[in-house]
Amino acid sequence: MDEVDASWYFSTMPSHGTAGVQRVAFDRRKYGRHLLIDVGWVHDLRGFLVGEPHLLEFFDIIVVTRGSGWFWLDAHRHAVRPGAVFFTTPGQVRRWDTKHLDGVCLFFEELFIKEFLQDDAFLQRLPYFHTEPAHASLRLTPAAARRMRARLEPMRRELAHYRNDSIDLLRAQLHETLIALAREYAAEHRTPPQRATHRVVARFMELVERDAPRRHRIADYAADLAVSPGHLSALCAEYLGQRAKRVLDSVLVSRARRMLLYTDESTARVGAALGFDDPSYFSRFFRRETGETPSEFRNTLRR
Repeated sequence: MDEVDASWYFSTMPSHGTAGVQRVAFDRRKYGRHLLIDVGWVHDLRGFLVGEPHLLEFFDIIVVTRGSGWFWLDAHRHAVRPGAVFFTTPGQVRRWDTKHLDGVCLFFEELFIKEFLQDDAFLQRLPYFHTEPAHASLRLTPAAARRMRARLEPMRRELAHYRNDSIDLLRAQLHETLIALAREYAAEHRTPPQRATHRVVARFMELVERDAPRRHRIADYAADLAVSPGHLSALCAEYLGQRAKRVLDSVLVSRARRMLLYTDESTARVGAALGFDDPSYFSRFFRRETGETPSEFRNTLRR
């Protein structure tokens, strides 16, 4: 096996929400600023973090070949075993609580596939990215796991022996691999291998990711998108399976869970960071969405 130096570098976490959690950025110095993809075995990856919470700035897929324990994605725990596949979308906080972990990692920046396809919605349509952390996993049969490793190994070798046309081959291989994983995911989760998309819904999701802590009214987002609140909610129900307010509340709850689990900020400060001026209202909101108060959630998960 050719050794691949899949090194990462770290920068500090932004001030909103999860201060103190390491941010992991794609190392653009390794192959050059245009080759924004890497494939490698966990045991070869310098800087692979086990035991410490960290946030990725790129898309990541790992096919586990060895190990046991737990993989935490935001506040959701997944069992680690051979054949498990975990998908990380940029911005999610994760932590490995495992023994003897090994597997094959595929990670890339969004721009790498966008430039190839000229299709801004491709990654949004994949069922395993931009999804609830609880659903960001897949369990492959031994035969399917071998087939997936057989897809990834030529990519790893291509990176180890880079040539002028490697970037085109790697983009094609990545595209094929992502679609193959979508089919496996769809079969297990009984969902279409591609989500339907709509430009208004996609833009709404971008705005929510950016503005959720400071804008809690669907009417504000609808005004930005030049549609009525009712029409926006109807589009979200059709393309996301839930109305616009449910989408917004889900993002707020996900960020609250992340902060409660990975920071020591008081519940009042967590609520304030997410735009809740009244700590009591934040506590009621969180309990309505999760069935627990923020303090109960934090104490339970940390135990």
